[in-house]
This record gives sequence, structure tokens and C-alpha cells, in this order.
Amino acid sequence: MSLCFEFEHHEGVIREAIEHLDTLPEHLRAGMQNYLRDGLTPGGFMCAVLDNDLIDAVAHCSDKENAESLIALCLYLLYWAPALAYGSPEKRKAWQEQIAELTQRLLLEGATR
Repeated sequence: MSLCFEFEHHEGVIREAIEHLDTLPEHLRAGMQNYLRDGLTPGGFMCAVLDNDLIDAVAHCSDKENAESLIALCLYLLYWAPALAYGSPEKRKAWQEQIAELTQRLLLEGATR
């Protein structure tokens, strides 16, 4: 698969997910955007949900805001997030590595032009 195709595919999937961030509670939007677009590790609550770890997610629901956000976050993942970006710790880490690798390759490709 060419780098250009790979980038365009990821860019389209990520763009669509980011366009629907408004379905998330406001306090989760930046973390989700930074995770999907840049591969940055989100906070413990969001990591637990991305990892499909319900017990840990609920353990991070010490405030009412996160407890009320659990369903909204799950629905966002189900309907808008790239399937490769969530579901287990391994999938989350692989997503982060893939985004970092793609970014690095694009930077190197741009530097050689």
C-alpha cells in the first residue's frame, strides 16, 4: 500500500470521527481528538474505555461527569471512531504506534523533497 493511499485513508477516517466529536461531552473532546489525530495517550478514564475495560472505566468514574459520560463515549466509539483505535489495550497501543509511524514517514518524505 502506498504511503499516499495510507495517509488519505487514515485522514478520511479520522476526519469523519473528528467531525462528530460534538456527540461527546465537551470535557472529552480534546482528549479524543488528540488521541485519534496525534496518537496521544488520553486520561485514565478514556484509556479504560478505549481498552474495553469496564471495571477500570467505572473505577475512574469518581466524579459524576465521567459516570454520565460513559455511555456517550461508548456510543461515539461504536458509531464514529475507527474500529482499529479501540477495543483492547493492544489495539489502542497499535493505533498510537501506527499514527506515530505514519507521521514520522510523512515528515521524512517531506524532508526528502
